[in-house]
This record gives sequence, structure tokens and C-alpha cells, in this order.
Amino acid sequence: MKQYQALSQSSSAKEPVFTVSMEMVPAWAPAVGFTLLPHAGGFLGSNITKREIPTWYETLQKPSWCPPNWVFAPVWGTLYTSMGYVFHIVLRH
Repeated sequence: MKQYQALSQSSSAKEPVFTVSMEMVPAWAPAVGFTLLPHAGGFLGSNITKREIPTWYETLQKPSWCPPNWVFAPVWGTLYTSMGYVFHIVLRH
């Protein structure tokens, strides 16, 4: 059992030492955390680039097989979720 101790800032021996056990974390928490982590990068990237969509992306000459704009959000969401969960699986093994 791994335990990490956070030392109190005072040097008094009377104060209790707070310990955190890794067993306190639910088994599903790392999977959810690593699955959501790529979405943070996607959210940041979308906030940076969304102002360029009407001025740059819409003016591009796109091929006839270019998907409509509404397709990009579910596709990128699925990709980010998959990347995060696979990263969790790789770290676990």
C-alpha cells in the first residue's frame, strides 16, 4: 500500500500528519481523467481557432466530398475520447 505524507508547516510534534492512500481513489477515476484530458486540449484549441472559421475556413475552396461543418464536433469528440482512453490503457500496462 502506497501512502504519501504531507508534512505540516509547523515543527510541532503535536499536530497530526495527514496521509493520503492511493486506495482512496476509485478504480474508474484514472480512466475518466485520462479520457477527459485530451478534451481540455481540444477545448483550448477550438477557442483559439474559432474566430478564424468565418474569415478563413469558410473562404477556402473545398472539394465536393468535404463534410458539412456539423460533422466535425462529434468526430473530433470521438477521436479525443478514444485517444484518452487508449492512453489510460497504455499507462496501465
